[in-house]
Amino acid sequence: MSGSRWIGIAALLALGCGSSEDASTETPPESSSEATPAPAEPIAEPVEATPPPESPPVDLLSAVATQVAVSSAYRDREGEVAKLFDGDLETAWNSRSGDLAGAWIEVRVPEGATVTAIEMTAGFTKRTDARDLFTGNHRVARVRILRDGSEVTTHALDTDSRALQRIPAQGPGGVWRVEIVETLPGAREDWREVCVSELRVMGRAPDAGEGRFPTYAVGALPEDEPAAAPEGDFAQTLRVRTHQITDAWIEWERDQMSSHYSFGDPGMLADEVRDYRQRRRSLLRQLRDLVAPIDPAMGDRIRRAMMTDAQARIDGSVWPAHANDLTLLHEAMTVAVEHQGDDEARCRWAQAHARIRLHRAARLVAVERERDDMDAFYDEEGGGDLGDDLSELEMDLRGLALDFSSDPRTHTRQLLAMEEPDAQGVHDEWAAMRAQLEAAQRRCGPD
Repeated sequence: MSGSRWIGIAALLALGCGSSEDASTETPPESSSEATPAPAEPIAEPVEATPPPESPPVDLLSAVATQVAVSSAYRDREGEVAKLFDGDLETAWNSRSGDLAGAWIEVRVPEGATVTAIEMTAGFTKRTDARDLFTGNHRVARVRILRDGSEVTTHALDTDSRALQRIPAQGPGGVWRVEIVETLPGAREDWREVCVSELRVMGRAPDAGEGRFPTYAVGALPEDEPAAAPEGDFAQTLRVRTHQITDAWIEWERDQMSSHYSFGDPGMLADEVRDYRQRRRSLLRQLRDLVAPIDPAMGDRIRRAMMTDAQARIDGSVWPAHANDLTLLHEAMTVAVEHQGDDEARCRWAQAHARIRLHRAARLVAVERERDDMDAFYDEEGGGDLGDDLSELEMDLRGLALDFSSDPRTHTRQLLAMEEPDAQGVHDEWAAMRAQLEAAQRRCGPD
């Protein structure tokens, strides 16, 4: 092979080797694919809050401000209406004689409340040994329920049942009417009235409380108006009413505490009972007029008390059941003085309440003294043992009671220094008197 030919082949080999070396030293191109991202965190689905359980239904007639009306009332007595919701199955609303099918009861339920059911009795559920007012009177066999004039349901009642019966009826507040569609005549043909012992409007309301009492009327619903605020200066009104109510209360109780009621008298005469009730209601009305504008619920409690007749007779040496009225008086006056919010008003009522308690204790000591004298007269065991001590204590208490208002702080100290008499019938009232005297001393100061 010629030299030139070997030179050409060598040159070609050199070119080939150079090409391979150059390729091996080049930077490889970047990948065109992007890096795989990390998996995303799962997004939590919003969880709806579990609503709180609904409160159980309550009787709206005693839980919120309501108004009640009936188509008629026996002998046009407005007080008949309140017997529908007084909580006593031995009382009843009675319609006018002959007002049977078509008679009605209306209830205005406030906005925001919800009715879940209506409950009522089918008749007058009272039964005595002498007669059965349930079977003797007409009983309600079927009713129609309306709300704001539109029918909600009709419902048959069990005329053999004396219990409250549930009528399914649901809806918002408004005027609800129970219309009597059909009655079952009773055993007494001359008894021609619709009778219902109790009515309840069950439901829920955001402002539901306790102790409310409907306003009521015959023929049409009363207006839903707030109680009028006391005119003028409330501080002056409270000052005057505190004295007026205290004096009237002491006089009223004094007249009930004569000894002839304490020793077995069968009861008051008709005119005495009438006077007793009128004076009691007058007292409670004064209290209601003072308190209702500032605390409607307390005003309702007082109106409820006005519809019930307290025990009008002393049984032995035990104070009558109208002690409940005194508790109500104290609670209502406390509302009034706290509304006024000054120490002078608080002190004034604390001393007035102590004065009432003092008069009660003095009268009970007098009763125990008379009892002891009576036992001595009839040679009963123990008779006369307490006579002198009780007679002296009676005179001391009577004088302090009559003069208490002139210097309550001094008389409070004198009374707290006295020892309790050894007479069982006085113990509870003596303890109540001491407790209130101590409360007045704390409120007003000892000097």
